Amino acid sequence: MGKMVRARRYSGIVANITARKGLNLQLEIDACYQRGARRFVLSGEFFPERAKNSLIELQYDSDIVIEASSKGAALNGSYQVMHVVLIREGRVTLRGLDICHGTTRKTGLWQKVKKGIPRASIYNFIDGPGIIVTGKASAIIEDCNVHDNDSFMCGAGISIQQHSAKGPVRLIHCRVFNNRAQDTGAGIDVLTPGSFLAAESCTFDNNKSNLLLPGVHRNGQVSLFPETFAELNDCTFICSKAPAVDFHQRSCIYMRDTHFVQPVKMENQVKKAGGIPLNILYIFCHLIIGAYAMIRYLDSAYPWITKERSSVLGQMRTRFLTKHRVTHSLVS
Repeated sequence: MGKMVRARRYSGIVANITARKGLNLQLEIDACYQRGARRFVLSGEFFPERAKNSLIELQYDSDIVIEASSKGAALNGSYQVMHVVLIREGRVTLRGLDICHGTTRKTGLWQKVKKGIPRASIYNFIDGPGIIVTGKASAIIEDCNVHDNDSFMCGAGISIQQHSAKGPVRLIHCRVFNNRAQDTGAGIDVLTPGSFLAAESCTFDNNKSNLLLPGVHRNGQVSLFPETFAELNDCTFICSKAPAVDFHQRSCIYMRDTHFVQPVKMENQVKKAGGIPLNILYIFCHLIIGAYAMIRYLDSAYPWITKERSSVLGQMRTRFLTKHRVTHSLVS
């Protein structure tokens, strides 16, 4: 268990946790929390001990702080977790961490991961391989690197899916780079109505969106969906072939002292008030992807559906062959 100390400048118990082979970071944090710790200082690089839903899942009643020690700390999903950091409840502060290598694109993981999936929405499942903030949770992410995460759909770096949250997801002096999304918001997507992003002095670099249908829809590094909010102060966007920000006409965005670095021209950075354009091909592909994702989700969460579906199809085939007196060899 992590070493418990009482800090002079912090009103509570601090848990110092050092990475080691085979360590289950989730169990370590839970145990320290039960003993009264509300601040967790991590040292070293933490990996998942097996394929699972998240490296750490945070849903505590009290506010907690997870930060890197002076030696640094990394949360590395090793492309074996759906989400590196999953924040469900409470207010969480992440400080000085390197958060990387989460993926929602490996469908093999969908069959291995069981815990928490039935109660989650489909976007909790396929978005947010780096960090995902859901429900009433809010977060302060400070001086963190969020990079090299790969999303099946949107929000590869950070996905904000708040519902009646008490505060925004606030980014301060963060670097979000080299994340990949098949659709939009490779860096950050602000998805559910009422979600709020506030970013200050952050850098967004080489986050690649729209990998599924390149050229069909110019999706951005940061994307806002209907009835969401974002405030970007003193942020910098670098090396993106897509717009820096794309937003729906029923979303609200405020930008101040935001910088756009070549080779992308300023006039191509921000989509105007017309919102996100739609076309038939785009909608059709979304429906196909959504149906495929839902089928895989149901197969992994409820295996009996697959068995019953196979049984029903077998009965239908037998009835057809009997009715039309066709032998098995003629149709196989």
